[in-house]
Amino acid sequence: MNEQDLFNKMKQIEGEYLKPHAFAKFNNYWLPREIVEQSTNVLSFGVHRDVGWEQEMCELNPNLNIHCFDPTPDSVSLFESNFPHKDKMTFHQVAYMDTKGTAKFYYNKNDLTKCYSLVPLPQLGGGSDYIEVETNNLTNIMQEINMPEVDIIKADIEGVWFEICREILDNDINFKAF
Repeated sequence: MNEQDLFNKMKQIEGEYLKPHAFAKFNNYWLPREIVEQSTNVLSFGVHRDVGWEQEMCELNPNLNIHCFDPTPDSVSLFESNFPHKDKMTFHQVAYMDTKGTAKFYYNKNDLTKCYSLVPLPQLGGGSDYIEVETNNLTNIMQEINMPEVDIIKADIEGVWFEICREILDNDINFKAF
């Protein structure tokens, strides 16, 4: 699939699923309210130290089954603590990548408030600091957690957003909101 085909497919998906809906704000993301109310399965990539989006969706729909993916130490600490709606979330200490394995996850040790990335981004200080993390792709993840259908996908994944979009399109993974 070339870039123009990718663009056309994304516009088709956007037109079919997003434009006809009234949006509501959930923490720092906007989603169609009706889709959140009618959803069951959510994949959330890149939670870092904040599950406010997931919690606010649970306020509207307490029947959500949310799988959160993030290998950062902050995420591990977060999920070791108690917080509202934690019982609706399953934590996976895994980073999204288009292949299953391990990879360097870059960060700036002088500013731990910044994101981590599988790509050594300039704002992370050139990427000299890193941790080794487990990675997995969307197709494998959905099989491994026995989630044949996903309703909502959040991908706050600096450096590899294009890869998850490509995987969704190449594998015709259906969803209601992204």
